[in-house]
Formats: sequence, structure tokens, C-alpha cells
Amino acid sequence: MIHGDNKGLVLPPRIAKYQVVIVPCGITASLSKEDEDALINSNIDNYRPGWKFNHWEMKGVPIRVEFGPNDKSRSQLTVVLRHTGNKSAISIDNCETKVREILQQMHKDLYTKAKAELDSHVVVVKDWAGFLKALDNSCVMLTPFCGESSCEHRIKQDSARDAVVEEGAPAMGAKSLCIPFDQPETLAEDQQCCHPECKRKAKYFTLFGRSY
Repeated sequence: MIHGDNKGLVLPPRIAKYQVVIVPCGITASLSKEDEDALINSNIDNYRPGWKFNHWEMKGVPIRVEFGPNDKSRSQLTVVLRHTGNKSAISIDNCETKVREILQQMHKDLYTKAKAELDSHVVVVKDWAGFLKALDNSCVMLTPFCGESSCEHRIKQDSARDAVVEEGAPAMGAKSLCIPFDQPETLAEDQQCCHPECKRKAKYFTLFGRSY
């Protein structure tokens, strides 16, 4: 999954319900009353910081801010990024501006990563053997297609797996996803539809893939 990992969701900042979560840290019995009052308010819970880290990582919150006695004494916040796990300290004085900058850069980084992942799995194929190979490599294919629904049904039927190749992998056949406005190239005059039994000429490149 593009926006996720083994810890849970990895949400782009612009679609995340919460962009920043603040977790008080370092609250112990030896902490002075002044420091304790500065770190927590009346809404006290019994969850330890580690539990909260895991909870908010699973929900995909883009930035976790840790604030403890050491951060208070240094007038700083410790910022942890969900998508990389990188941890850094920022000044409290300009934290609002800095957090906005981090969120903006994070959104760009996640978009660039997702776009590269998509582009690496879109292939142009013009023959049936290449179609099936790309399909089993978890790609989506731009392929010459006649546009007939009966032919699409045949493509879906004939590209389905007869047996499970990998546990949990989808076995259904490919279906058309869209006809891109930007075609990858101009079709040759004699270019036929990708299905070997179809004798019609292709009208356009169509994106095919499995539903997951």
C-alpha cells in the first residue's frame, strides 16, 4: 500500500484528520510540581508515551511532537516525522512556522514517492504474452484495445489465474480502468486489439489492471 507501512497508515498532511499530535514525555514521580504543571493539564490519562506513540503512528498522524522536561529547559520541541521516523528539535519561538514548512515538504515527498511507485508499475504492452507477464508482475498495462465490451469480457476471463500463484494474491482477470486522454503513442494503422482472438483493429490504448 502506498500510504502505509508495517506500523499502520502514513497519511499525506492535506488529507490527515489530525496533522500534529503532542505527547508529553518524561513525567515521573521525581518531577517538580512546576514542571509537571507545564507538561500536562487536567485531562490526565494512564497511557504511557510508548503506547501513545504506537497509537498515533497506527492512525497515520504526520507529525508527533514530544515535549518533556529537557525540551522545556531548552525551549524546544522534539518533532518526529511519521513517513521517515526522523527526529529533530525545533525552537518553540518559531514552531508554528517550522511545522507548516515540514508539513508542506512532507506532502511533496509523499506525492513524489507515490508518483514514482505508480509510474514504475505502468507499462506499455502490445501483445498478449507481454500483457499476462506484466499483469502477474503487479503492473497495470496500457495496451491496444478495440473498445468492445465482449472483447473486454474475454480479456478478463482469459487473464484470470487457474491456480493460486502466491498466497493471498488476487487471481481475477484484468479489466479496463480508463482510456487516458494522453495516449502513450500513436497506434499503427494495422495495430490489432491485444487479445489474440480479437481480429478488430485497436481504437486506442486502454489501461488494464487487476482490482485489489
